[in-house]
Amino acid sequence: MSSPQVSRRSVARGAAWSVPLVAVGVAAPAFAASGSAVNVASLEVCQCVGQGTKKYALTVTFSNSTSTPVTLSNVVVSEAGNAISNQSPPASTTVVVAGATTTVIYYFNRQSNGATGTFAIAFTPGSQPRQTYTTPTAISATNDCATCPA
Repeated sequence: MSSPQVSRRSVARGAAWSVPLVAVGVAAPAFAASGSAVNVASLEVCQCVGQGTKKYALTVTFSNSTSTPVTLSNVVVSEAGNAISNQSPPASTTVVVAGATTTVIYYFNRQSNGATGTFAIAFTPGSQPRQTYTTPTAISATNDCATCPA
């Protein structure tokens, strides 16, 4: 019995089908790795000492893994799953994360002492999908804010 012969046409047809697969296979890892360049590096909450309505400061440090500035829009702070409506700067203020890290302090008021719970910050980095960072455990605000305005 003679062994079957493979024609040059069959080899050429197989090569033509494999070229697009190789091109897609090479491009896919670069696309998959192109997630957002901005993440939350740290988040802390403290209580400002004062009378009446209690003021809190939420300090968030954003990290940027690229050398290109990234603009964050619609930055919303929430406590225990509820958006804080009186945050300052407001959600309409954009934040530019220009260097390796950028720290922003958000102030908000509550009617009672003691902000204990999970805190979250949601933001949209440039044209990337919206991100939300939530503290992994409940955190308590302390009374030793050094960053509160008078």
